[in-house]
Amino acid sequence: ASRRTVQANMNKAQSSSADIANALAEERERKIAEERANAALKLQRKQRLQAMIIKRQRNLAYLKKVHQGGCYWLNTILLTHADLLAYSTKFVSKQRVESFFSLGISISKIVELNAGLPVVRAFSQLMEEWEYVHSGTTMQSVKFMMAKNSTCVYPQMSPIEGFSDLARPSVYKFNNAVVFEHLRLPHIPFELDYLEVFTGLCVELSKLYEKLIHEECYANQIIYDTIVRLDTRVKHHIINLVSKEVTDACSAKMKSNTRSLRSLAGIFFPSSNNSNHNNNNNNNSANNHLNLSKAGSAANLTSAGTTTASSSATTNTRSASPTATLPFPPSPSSSAQAARSVPGAGSNSNNSNSLPTPPPPSAVAGASAAPVRTENPIQQQQDALKRKSSSNGGGKGIAEEAEETVSSTPSALPSTTESS
Repeated sequence: ASRRTVQANMNKAQSSSADIANALAEERERKIAEERANAALKLQRKQRLQAMIIKRQRNLAYLKKVHQGGCYWLNTILLTHADLLAYSTKFVSKQRVESFFSLGISISKIVELNAGLPVVRAFSQLMEEWEYVHSGTTMQSVKFMMAKNSTCVYPQMSPIEGFSDLARPSVYKFNNAVVFEHLRLPHIPFELDYLEVFTGLCVELSKLYEKLIHEECYANQIIYDTIVRLDTRVKHHIINLVSKEVTDACSAKMKSNTRSLRSLAGIFFPSSNNSNHNNNNNNNSANNHLNLSKAGSAANLTSAGTTTASSSATTNTRSASPTATLPFPPSPSSSAQAARSVPGAGSNSNNSNSLPTPPPPSAVAGASAAPVRTENPIQQQQDALKRKSSSNGGGKGIAEEAEETVSSTPSALPSTTESS
C-alpha cells in the first residue's frame, strides 16, 4: 500500500510538472506572438510617419519657393514678386501675419529641445495655446473654463503627468489669468513683411518635422496619434489656407491674361471680328424676315375673316327673297359650286326661294381659321382679258364680256364683285 501511495504521488508530480511546462511554453509563445505583432505595428507606424513627414516637408518647401517669387504655381502660371505683393495685400490681414510670426518664433524654441517625446509634448501644448489666442470669444471662454490651474507662474515648471498631457493638452491659468508655456507674443512696433514671415515659418516647421523622426514617436501608439493630430492642425491652419489663396490669385491673373489676349486677337485678326459681325447681321436679317412673315400671316387671317363676312353678305342680298333671311353664311365651296352651275343673271331669280343648307359649325370654324389667299384669281383673269383685248383692237372685246360675266356671277372670294 505504501509503495502504491508513493507511486501515485510520483505520477501526480510528473503530471503537474508537465502541465507547468506546457503552461510556460504557451505563455512564451503568446509573448513571442505579441512581440511580433507589436514589431509589425511599430514598423507600420514608422513607415506611415516617415511618409507623412516627407510629404509635409515637400509641401512646406514648395510653398516657400513659391513665396520667394519666380516659380510656377502647379506648372500653370508664373508668380512674380509683384504678384505676390498684390496677393498678400489683398488676401492677408495684419492679424494673420502677427499670428504666423508668433508661431514661428515659438517653434524656434521647441526645435532646440531633444528629439522625441519632449518635442511632441511641447509642440502639442504650443498648438493648443496658439489656437486659444487666435480663436473667437466664445471658444476662448470655453477653453478658459476647462483650463488647468497651475501651481506656479510658469507652467513648464509643473510636473509632467506622462502620456496624459499628450492626449489632452490644455491651457493653464494662474490667479484666474491665462499663462502660456511655449507661446511667445512679443510686441511688434512696425509692420511685418508677410512673405518673409511665411518663408521663415516654413523653415522652422521643416526643422520641427525633422525632430519627429525618432523611435519614441512611433514606438507608442498614443504618441503616434498625437503627431497625426498635430499634422492635421498644421495642414488645416497653414497649408490648406495658403494654398487656396495662392490658387485664387493665380486664377485672377489667368483671367486678366486671357482678356488681354482676346483684345490682341481683335487687333491683329480683324477678319474674325468682321465675320462675326456679318454672322450677327445675317442672324438679325433672318429674325426680321421671320417677324415680317409672322405679321403677314396674322394680317391674312384678319383680312380672311373680314372678306368672308363681306362676301357672305353680298351673296345673301342677291340670293335670298325679301321675306327670307339666311341663318348661316354660305360656305365658299357652296358659293363656288353655285357660280359654276348657274351661268347668267337669271339663275338668281330661279333660286331665290330656295334657302341654302347651313354648313356644320366645324366647317365654319375651319373656313374662318384657314389662311385665305389675298390675290383674287377672277381679278387676275379680268386683267389678262383686258390686256388681250387692247392688243386685238377696239370694239366690244373679250374684256367687256368678261366684265358682264363676272358682274352676273356671285363670288365668294375676298375681293368684292361690285367694284369690278
